[in-house]
Parts: sequence; C-alpha cells; structure tokens
Amino acid sequence: MSVDKGITRKDFLVSLFAKLNFFYRDVDLLIIEYDDQREWKGRTSAIWTECENPTAIISYQQNIYVATYRNESLLMCFNTNGKVLKQLNLGNRWIRSIDVDEKTGLLYIATRNSISTQSLLNFHHYTHWHIPVASSLGPGKVKVNNGICYLSMPDKNQVLLCQLENGELLEKIGTGQGQEKGQFDRPLGMTLNNKCLYVCDSWNQRIQIFDKKSRKFSHQWGENNIKQQRFFLPISIYYHHDENTFFVGECYSVQIFTEDGTFIQQIRGWENEKDLFNEIDDSCIIGTDLCVLHDQLYVVDRRNDRIRIFNKS
Repeated sequence: MSVDKGITRKDFLVSLFAKLNFFYRDVDLLIIEYDDQREWKGRTSAIWTECENPTAIISYQQNIYVATYRNESLLMCFNTNGKVLKQLNLGNRWIRSIDVDEKTGLLYIATRNSISTQSLLNFHHYTHWHIPVASSLGPGKVKVNNGICYLSMPDKNQVLLCQLENGELLEKIGTGQGQEKGQFDRPLGMTLNNKCLYVCDSWNQRIQIFDKKSRKFSHQWGENNIKQQRFFLPISIYYHHDENTFFVGECYSVQIFTEDGTFIQQIRGWENEKDLFNEIDDSCIIGTDLCVLHDQLYVVDRRNDRIRIFNKS
C-alpha cells in the first residue's frame, strides 16, 4: 500500500484500518538482561500459509489452534511442525476471538453477538449464550478465568465480566471513551495473571492494568515520558506463565516485557522507520493475535493470510 508523503498520521491509520478490515512502532531491536538470556530471533523461523484469513490463535496442551474465516469459519488444529491434525467447520459465523479453559478443555468462541463452547477433547458442542450488551462490532477479545468470561468491547469502550455458564452480566470495567485512567479508546486484546487484568487500550497507545479482585485501575504501560514503553496501536497481549513475561502485538511488531513493565525486546517487521509510511509488504508483522508454546512464538499475520513463528536462539 503506497501512501502520499503529505498524509497525516491520523489519515494514514484510518486508511490502514480500512485495508486491514480491523481496528488496528517501529524501533531497533533492543535487548536487556533478565533471567532467560536467550533472545527471540528477529527473523521468522517458519510460516504457515494453510490459514486463510486467520483471526485468532491459542495453544492448548501440545498443539496450536487457529480460527479462520473466509466464506465460513474453520477451527484448525496444528502440531508444532505445522501439520494440520484436525479441522472443524464452525459455520458462517465470523469468529472474533477464542480462548480455552485449561481445566476443562472447553474452547470459548466469540462471535459478534454470542459465545459458544466446543470441547477440544471430543469436539462436542456444549453451551451457547448471547452477549448481554448489544454491539455493532462484537468483542475484540474473549478471556476465561476462574468462572468469569471477560469480553473487551471496542465500540462500547468497556470490558464486560460475564458468568461463564450463562452469560449473566456481572460487572463492567471502563468509564467510557477517553484518555483518563480507566477510560478506553478501542479496547482489544486482554490477558490475565494471578493479580491483574491487562487490556490493550489500542487507540490510546497503552496497556491499562486493573486489579483482578477490586476491578479498579492499578497502573498503565505506555507513558509518554518512558521511551521503552511506547506503543503503536497495541492489538493483542499474551501472558507467558512459564517465564512471567508479556508479549504485546502491535501494528508492526511484537514487544516483550517483564511483569513490572520493563522492556525486554522488540521483534519487528520493518527494516527502516521510513518504510512505515511508504509501503506495507510481506515483511510486515501485524500481530492481531499471538501465543507461545515451548520456545516458539506464534503470531497471527491476518493481512498476509499466515501464521508467523519465531524461535528463541
């Protein structure tokens, strides 16, 4: 995609979102020391092209599950070598997001106005309930944790907390659209650890962190005065339990942080900063969703109809 040299940043983003059909920075690779001294390689180690228009990805047990949508939705199960093990047709619903309950093996599937469950053990269909708040866009992300279903709602600028079994609305996080603490502008990706809920506040270029018990705003990543906490449209976020690190998928890169927000590394898809406003090509990382299994990072590159895999050196 070529861009007029005189185009404003806002106009460029609007044009980009339109071409990506999604709500969707670029600095040199920087490494600092932390417990695991191995780096994530900046170059793709493998590419899976079997996924047409991939929308979401998770890891469960030893496999990777990818939701795709073109004329109909598919749930594809891959081993770590990229071999398709199973494929399930989910009909003509556009899947916005998926998440799995590790204890039960139930997959939670978010479409524009409903949540359904599918067992990853026997692929039987179980529950189905409607999202309790009407939305023209549907959820940006679904996460399940301790009996609660978390749904980020980008057009409502809120996060919904629903009863996992029946969708009963328990609480809303977010006080509307804005830049103040606790306000959102297009919340998308989410993740949780034992203490907090992390939300990609995409158009505010930050990650907002809320206490999981009180549901109150705690702090944020993305302060303007902290150079190594700057984001360019954070879309997705993944918590890697084994290493206690966070992976943030942006419009053109993946950034990695420690639990306290200390920057570790950035994996990017652009060779030069000037390329950002010139052309989108096949080197571009657009991290609409991501996950980690063992020492491999899997990134949904939706625009290029593929999954990109990065290894640790």
